[in-house]
Amino acid sequence: MPKTLRFHGPVVCFFVILTGIFFRQYLFGGLLPIQFNLLPSFYNPWQYETWTGYEHGVPNKPIGTDNPKLFYPYRKFTTDELKARRAPLWNPYVFSGNVHAATYQAAAWYPLSIVYFLLPQADAWSILIILQPILLGWFTFLFARSQGLSGRASLFGAAVFAFSGWMIAWWEESIVIVHSILWLPFALWAVASKRWLFLVLALSMSIFAGFLQMSIYLFATVIIWSIFSRQMNRYLLLAFFSAFLVTGIQWMPALEAYTFSPRGTVAATFLFDQYLVPFRHLVTLVAPDFWGNPGSYNYFFPKLFYHEKAIWI
Repeated sequence: MPKTLRFHGPVVCFFVILTGIFFRQYLFGGLLPIQFNLLPSFYNPWQYETWTGYEHGVPNKPIGTDNPKLFYPYRKFTTDELKARRAPLWNPYVFSGNVHAATYQAAAWYPLSIVYFLLPQADAWSILIILQPILLGWFTFLFARSQGLSGRASLFGAAVFAFSGWMIAWWEESIVIVHSILWLPFALWAVASKRWLFLVLALSMSIFAGFLQMSIYLFATVIIWSIFSRQMNRYLLLAFFSAFLVTGIQWMPALEAYTFSPRGTVAATFLFDQYLVPFRHLVTLVAPDFWGNPGSYNYFFPKLFYHEKAIWI
């Protein structure tokens, strides 16, 4: 197994070129990888306006509102506060004021956000979107090679994962989700090659990226795989502990904010109704649009969140 981190220039160039093809409209057409067109689609008075040929109003695919409504403004506020040499603790523009750094998905301390200090907001956002398949492809290649796969097999597996339907769907849907999970193959490579500092880096970056659900998946996968591959030892446990210490600035305020929130007084049964896959939806394993698609306005399965229901392979 390789013990050092290699850059693999040709592999990275491959993913840069392939990613450039996917995002050619930004690179050569000036279009941003974010759904700003959804803003007039969901707010008055534009959401009620219709015209000939567009009986549903402003043309849009009615999914993916979190980026323009939450994550893009979050990053704007964080950058402005840090540039003004203020800790982004309180956001006066949400409700009558709300916690900001303690809002976990604000990802106020994610290290890759440094690009917002080097580039205009729109370009920095786009670069972070574009980096997703590049980093994920390279990390997956590293892990595959550490398991003894050939270069061709590793490249194929990395490309399949980096450009899978799940990854593409979440590229522009929610920036925090992919950035929280793309560190998984890097973490697995770190365990396989016994590079514990790199493991601390991978675990910490996932937490800082701002989507707890994906980080839990990452941690669980690393633990299960470490046990299966007989890599579980005191160094791995120390890496986990170190990652929690490093990221305390992220999760401790978030945990405190959660304990003071009114979440406990709100019924959570709707989460099971809307997000868990019902038995009837297993048909999407072979026919992903059996129940329709919100992009074509014919999704007729009631009370379900589409993103969690498409399980087609």
